[in-house]
Parts: sequence; structure tokens; C-alpha cells
Amino acid sequence: MATLQSPQVAASYPLRMQEKGDFTIGGEYTLTATLASGDIIEMIKIPDGAWVKELVLTHTNLDPDGSSTLLKLNAGDGADRNRFAESHTANRAGSFRLASVDLNTATLTSIPYQYDLSDNDPNHYDTIDLQVIAFLTTGTAGGTIKLMATCTMDYP
Repeated sequence: MATLQSPQVAASYPLRMQEKGDFTIGGEYTLTATLASGDIIEMIKIPDGAWVKELVLTHTNLDPDGSSTLLKLNAGDGADRNRFAESHTANRAGSFRLASVDLNTATLTSIPYQYDLSDNDPNHYDTIDLQVIAFLTTGTAGGTIKLMATCTMDYP
């Protein structure tokens, strides 16, 4: 089991800080090797106090021949690996709304969710991660996975 990071989570990338209003935060990870079950990809930094209202996962076709690759992912964080989505199958290209407070499409009841200082992180952020549940392939897979969170600082 490995922990991987998108460039947006890498140590030198700044954290998006905002006091009021809605904003989006995105991360992108390019597959260069086969993932193993249990691998974690830290995709985006979420500042303390932010409410996550929506998560959209976009990826290229990670199963080009229809049978060689099966990638299943959870979306969550270190405290709850499937906080936002459980067992998403990434077997075709597209954009997938994993959870949304506006359209009531959350498959789990965790939207909206607030990240706060109780996480005890000295950097004042947490990450939203993708956890590999299953990855079966006959060769090295390639492709791009993007995660976009719509957040707000304005919920009561």
C-alpha cells in the first residue's frame, strides 16, 4: 500500500485560503504505473472550516479494451476513506458527480461536510483522497484522474 500525491497536494503547492463565499479546489493525478489495492492518492487540500458541497471525479478511459483494467475507488479522507463515495468504478471516460448537496445526489449522507480544526493538523488543512479498492490489469495502465471539490465558508 502506497500513499501517492497529486501535484496540488505536494508540499510546495500553496493551500487555497478563503474567508467567505464559494470556491472550487481541484487536483489531478496521472497514472504512470499500476496501482495496488489499498493505495491512497491524496488529491486536494481542503482548508479548515470549509464545507464540501460537491465532488466531481473526471477521468480518461482507464479500460480502453473493455476488459483489461478495472479500477474501483473510494473518495474520502484519512478519518473516513469512503466519506463521499464508495466503490466508484472508473471503467470509461467521463465526468461523474460523486456527491452534491444541490442535486441531492450523495450516495452517502456526508454532504455537506465541514473540515475543522479538530483534525489537529498544524498546516490547517486535510486532504480529500482516492483509495484504490480494486485494480486489475494485464499491463501498466495510463490515464488521468481529476477531482474537483466545490466548497463554501458560508454554512452556519
